[in-house]
Amino acid sequence: MTKEINYNKKILLNLDGYQLNVFINPLKKILSKYPIKISLHCASIEDKKILADNFSEKIKIYCYEEYVRENYSKIKPEEFDKVFNTLNLTIEEIDLAFEFYKKYYFHSIMLKSKTNIISKKRAVLYFNFYEKIFNDFDPDIILHEHTGGTGSKILWSFCKKYHRDYYFIKGLYFADKFIILNHENFLSPFFDPKNLKQFSYKEIENFKNKYLKEKNLAPFEINAKKINKININQKFKNFFKKFTIYKRNIKEINYLLNRFPPIMDGILFRLLSKIRKFIFTNFIVDKVNLNLKFITVFLQVEPELTVYSLQHKVDINKIIKNLSNSLPKDYYIYLKEHPSQHINSRFRSLSFFWKLKKFKNLKICKINQNSTDLIKNSHFLISGGGTTAFESIILNKPCINYGQNFYLNYKTLFNLKTENEIFDIVKTILNNKNNKEICLKSENENINFALNVKNSMLDGYLFLSKSLENFELIEKNEKSLFESFKEIFIKITNKN
Repeated sequence: MTKEINYNKKILLNLDGYQLNVFINPLKKILSKYPIKISLHCASIEDKKILADNFSEKIKIYCYEEYVRENYSKIKPEEFDKVFNTLNLTIEEIDLAFEFYKKYYFHSIMLKSKTNIISKKRAVLYFNFYEKIFNDFDPDIILHEHTGGTGSKILWSFCKKYHRDYYFIKGLYFADKFIILNHENFLSPFFDPKNLKQFSYKEIENFKNKYLKEKNLAPFEINAKKINKININQKFKNFFKKFTIYKRNIKEINYLLNRFPPIMDGILFRLLSKIRKFIFTNFIVDKVNLNLKFITVFLQVEPELTVYSLQHKVDINKIIKNLSNSLPKDYYIYLKEHPSQHINSRFRSLSFFWKLKKFKNLKICKINQNSTDLIKNSHFLISGGGTTAFESIILNKPCINYGQNFYLNYKTLFNLKTENEIFDIVKTILNNKNNKEICLKSENENINFALNVKNSMLDGYLFLSKSLENFELIEKNEKSLFESFKEIFIKITNKN
């Protein structure tokens, strides 16, 4: 393997949001030591100011919000034709995530009659923005945040058209680790399923015990939440900062930028969330019996790249309908909402669950229902490619996966490409007594695979708050991220 970074390759790196907290210092150290050809891309003007204060003037910073403010008045919806003609994308393909926002978020009442027009304007703005970057900087490699939004779809389409490599950063399964995946095939350049290491019995047992007893594989958002500390003063500062920004903008710009009025983003959203949680807990949730025959459907966070895929999207409502119609009469469906779907009022509408309750063989679990217990006792499960899909491998349970992930070809997983495929897959699973032909005979073989997945991941917390008082952890994390980013740049600039 080549041990040096290829400095002839030009990299466009996305830095905003949570990444600003943890990536800036490690990247500054990397760029001060290695002459990497790099440009930065961020979403907001506030983020651009932070980047400009930390990086050399020689490093070009492209800011989407800045571009929108300068150009939105010039954009006409009919210009969308050039997006379609150049990238062969329809507005429906591009704006899957935005459709989710319009459906589930309270702020959709704001310009409801103009949402289709605004969707097209958003697409044109993103197209022109990335066209400018490609003309100015002409990147060979794009390293981007993990998102399923309009911008990612268009950027990925640019990369396909001009044969550029597009990677995204994602936290997976472990709070202190992350991975990069290729947008084209959702594969990790650090993971080779054909060349797996064989771990010792002691290593396998230690991993198994740590996972089952300590829940070390809890969703990274939950672990991260325990690490973060945001004080009350900072919350008020953030609120008034948002208020100031929003006040000087017109509605359409904010809508184009997916910005919420501060009062809605704060007080009203949280009030709505509490009301919704009360209704969900007391009127929608069912009692579940782990002794019955059942299949568990684990919902994924939405909007989310693995579900609102850059390549395809399946409809969870159709999946559940087809599953309900394909199961024997003595089987139940247990539906489990993703716990992170409730964070910051990112909740699914109550009507989503009311409609599902029409299926007599479906029961809706409480939010804090133990996922491991559900997996252990399920005949099989359905997952959007998150932690539960990974956990199904460790627990040796068949899993129908409707999202995207880099280990989709593993023996216990069935990758669902269309909703109608579920009939044949369910039949295949149910016709195999005790799943012996589907699952591996050795549990240790599964855990060995999981350990290989863990070892392919890179060291570093992606989610650490600025207000975190554990300076030792911050310093350690910066060192880890420095080494991880060095590995990343070596790997992606020397792709065969």
